[in-house]
Amino acid sequence: MNLENYRLNTNNIHNNGGTLYRYKNVLYKLYDEFPYFIEEKERNIKLVKNLKLYHIPKILKIIKKRKEFNGYIMEYISNSITFRQAMYEKIPKEKKISAIKDVYITLKQLHSFNICIGDIHMDNFLYVDGKGYTIDLDEIRLKGDEFKFRECYILKENKNSMISKKATPITDNIKLAIVCLSFYYGVDLETIAVNESLTEVKEKLKEFISNPEELKKISRVLDMNNLNYLDDVMFLEKEKVLKK
Repeated sequence: MNLENYRLNTNNIHNNGGTLYRYKNVLYKLYDEFPYFIEEKERNIKLVKNLKLYHIPKILKIIKKRKEFNGYIMEYISNSITFRQAMYEKIPKEKKISAIKDVYITLKQLHSFNICIGDIHMDNFLYVDGKGYTIDLDEIRLKGDEFKFRECYILKENKNSMISKKATPITDNIKLAIVCLSFYYGVDLETIAVNESLTEVKEKLKEFISNPEELKKISRVLDMNNLNYLDDVMFLEKEKVLKK
């Protein structure tokens, strides 16, 4: 079988390495070019497979080439689109909330094992019919991995603040909150975070959250000094913290 005939175009998304191929109902991710930190990626994929995480495509098989790790085969989520693509789709808010809950379940599972995702952006989350999936976990961060892997962007509290490339549960949560709020409201908060800072993200949110108490709760999630998971905040008060 010549997989080149089934190669997917990923030029328009942030890619942390590897080439994707879709064949029938599975995806192949292969590292045929010389990859960086390949031993850590092999460790990560085996770990993700063994942890049995919720709401991710199942890892079906590890691929070896000349007895060395070369990639893996995973489940293909049919009819799914990325959160970036779904951001402007007409999706009932109840289904959006359900999908947001799903991706936060996965994040909290990883954090419970002292693992951070690090490279969080809207192309790494899939939506289909009220369900959310986390993908591209090749570069999860364990202790000692803090500065090994690339990230789509680094969080800044304000334009003049010091930045840190170290992924933490707090930065994971804030980046995922930005992904989910962008998806929920249909506005690209992530680009604001990339090009400006969290201060400008909070200012933009004022256009969509009119209740001061609700805005205060959501702003707590974006606090670089404290961990407040978005799903714990947004589903208080009979799941009406977020309104549109």
